[in-house]
This record gives sequence, structure tokens and C-alpha cells, in this order.
Amino acid sequence: MLSEKGEIAEASDVFFKVLTYAEKSNDTIRIAIAHTRIGRCYEFLEQPDKAIEQYRKGLEISEKFSIHKQMIALYGTLGNMYLQQGKTDECKTLVLRADSVAKILNNPYFTYGSNNLAGLYYLAIEDYLQAEKYMKLALDYNLEKNPNTSHTAGTYFNLGDIYARQKKTSQAISSYEKAYAIFSQQNEKKNMMDLANNLSELYATIGDYKKAYEFRKMYDAYSDSIINIESQMAIAELQTKYDVEKKDAQLKLLDKENKLIAQEKKLKEQKANEAERNFYYTLGISILLLITIIIVIWFFISRQKINKKLSEQEIRITRLQTQMNPHLIFNALVSIQEMILAGDKMKSVDSVSKFSKLMRSTLNHSDKEFISLDQEKEFLETYASFENDRNQGSIQFTISIEGALEKTVQWSLLYLFNPW
Repeated sequence: MLSEKGEIAEASDVFFKVLTYAEKSNDTIRIAIAHTRIGRCYEFLEQPDKAIEQYRKGLEISEKFSIHKQMIALYGTLGNMYLQQGKTDECKTLVLRADSVAKILNNPYFTYGSNNLAGLYYLAIEDYLQAEKYMKLALDYNLEKNPNTSHTAGTYFNLGDIYARQKKTSQAISSYEKAYAIFSQQNEKKNMMDLANNLSELYATIGDYKKAYEFRKMYDAYSDSIINIESQMAIAELQTKYDVEKKDAQLKLLDKENKLIAQEKKLKEQKANEAERNFYYTLGISILLLITIIIVIWFFISRQKINKKLSEQEIRITRLQTQMNPHLIFNALVSIQEMILAGDKMKSVDSVSKFSKLMRSTLNHSDKEFISLDQEKEFLETYASFENDRNQGSIQFTISIEGALEKTVQWSLLYLFNPW
């Protein structure tokens, strides 16, 4: 809007800011548009090299990301700049590229852009018939789609140049004035200045000096205005660059601070992770050690229990072996055999009964650590009676127990009495 009003200094300030923020946000479409608008500001200020540089950057991005509308516009703009510098070959390359894109997309807008550029190219190489043909095709599209815009005014301007080159003065004046009327509505002072100069010269050639003088005055007024705008533009550009550099410095400082904060945060996280790893490592070692201790204690207790059971089993076996002394059994059986051979049946049966009682008592008490005094007394009496039967009553003894019989006596007393 500022550009169309001719407020180039203010417009350029906006466009430089747009470019800065578009690049930071990686917005390719707005980057291409910003380069194009900045190029147009430089073109307005008659700095063609800077303008071409910006246009080429915009075109490169547009082609890379297939921004078709921006591409076709830049083909025409950049091609026109090449023509102003006499670089017709560079312009021809763009004409062919624009025509190729227009045919692929089959869109009237792109066809218009291609035709407009082709008309300018043929004008530059002085093929006026082809130039007039393509420019009229471009004008037909603009009159149908956007009759009162800068595009239509620009096409009238170009067509006026074609007529002027062919010395078709009346047609050239008509086209220029139509262009001037539209540019006046848009307040595009640079184009109005150029048109005022062309119209002044054409009216002078046909002898209409009044109008020639009026357009010359307009040209001078626009020229002074543009010089003032150029100064403002330069100041605005420097101010914008200063602001951008200042912001860049601030962003770099902020980025540096953010990096330091990030490094500090990362260091803290590493320390926290290391502390956590050490904790879990220590916990793991402690758990493993505890499990090892528990296993060792369990093994020790189990071993003690096994040893105790083995010891008890050994004691039982020892007792059984002691009480069931083979020598005693052999002698007892021999004595009973002698009684049977001697024909003393009653005594034999009685000895067998006593021997059986001794055997049963021994087996019953073999797994006990303690027996009662009454059981011990009974066993000793039976044993003594059995021995007397074998030895004709040669063993005589008396058992005397003080205190209550419910007291128990260790089974080992029985072992001590065993004469074998």
C-alpha cells in the first residue's frame, strides 16, 4: 500500500523488516515477496544493479519452491531490467522459461505474463510487429481481468513505447495517457514522471506546446519529489539496517545466554543422572550383598540342620548297635538253644519270651534320648531275670530309687549296665 502511494521510504522500511522476520521463520513465500518488493524500491530509486540482485534472489527461491505466481511476475520484471541494460540474451532466456511455465500451467494469468515479457523482448530487438502482437494480447487480458490496476497501466505504457518507436505518435499518446490516468489513481509517481516526460516530447513533436509544457512541469515536480524520496529512502534503509544489526546483536546475546543456560541445565542433568546411577548402583550392590548374606545364613542353617539330623541318626544307629550288640544276641540264642536241646521246654519258652521282650523294648526306645525310670527299671529287671536263666541265678541285685518314678533317666544308663 505504501509503495502504491509512492511512499517508498516507508515501504522499504517495512519490506526490510518483512525479509528479516521471514528469513528467521523460514517463510519461503514471504522471503521471495520481500526480495521482489525491495528490488522494486531500488528500481524506483534508479539503482538497477541492486534491484536485479534482489529480483534474482526472489526468482531463485520462487523456482526452487515452485511459487508460480511469483515466478511469472519476476520473469517479466527481471526481463525488463535486463532489457534496460541491453542484455537481450538474458531476457530471451527468461522469455522462454516464462512461456514454458505458462504452457504447463495453462493459466491465463501466466500466459499474460509471458506475452507481456515477449512483447518487451521483441521491442528491444526492434521486431515491432511481434512486439505489438504480444503486448496487445497482454492488454486484452488486463482489460478483462483488472482494467484499473497498475498491470493494465504498465501494459498501456509498454504499448505506447512500441507505437512511439514506430512513429505512430497519436496511438502512442493515446496509450501513454491511458497509462498516466491509471497511475495517477494509484499515485505511482515514478511511472507518472516517466510518462510525463514521454508525453511532453510527443506533444512537442506534433506542435502542441501547451500540453508539452504542462507535462514538462509535471515531470519536474515529480522529479523533485522523487529526489526527496530518494534521500528519505537512503535514511530509512540505513535506519532499518541499524535496527536489524541491533536486533541481530540482541538475538546473538540472547542465544549465547540460552546456550549457557542450556549447558548449565545439561550439566545439572548429567550430575543428577550420575547421582541416580550411583544410587541405583549402590542399592544394587547392597541388595546383592544382602541376598548373598541371606543365602550364606540359609546355607549355614540348612547345613546345621543336616548335620544335626546326621548326628541324631548316627546316635540312633550307635544306640541301636549298642543295644542290639551282636555278641549279646549270639550268646542269648546259644543259651536258648541249649535249653531246647536239654528238653527244658518251659524254661526255653520263658527265656524266649524274656528275650523277645528285651528286643522289643530296645527297638522301641532306640529313637529316644530319654526314657522314664519306670521303663528303665522294668528293662533292667527283665534283663537280669534273663541272665539268671542263662547263668543259674548267679546274678543278684537290688534297685532302689529315691523320689517320684515320673522322673526320667537318660537312656545311656542302660548302656552302662550292659555287661557285654
